[in-house]
Amino acid sequence: MQCSETWLDELMKCMVHIQVHTFYEAVGLMISAQTETTTQERLIEKFMQLPNQVWDNIITQATQASCSFHAFDININLPLW
Repeated sequence: MQCSETWLDELMKCMVHIQVHTFYEAVGLMISAQTETTTQERLIEKFMQLPNQVWDNIITQATQASCSFHAFDININLPLW
């Protein structure tokens, strides 16, 4: 694991498709159990940071060249989020 990666980054790389969905559902349920709205919002923002970065990268690449959607590394990430 690189120094810049978190334990969550490493965990997400090791998960298969169904595990990722189950993981997100479980964390979503835990966040929804939080009664304080501001804490919920902070947790959601932090939790969605990684998938949002992936989508931001995909959109950036697509605006530069539409053929980037044919790239294997982009297509393999799409179903995970």
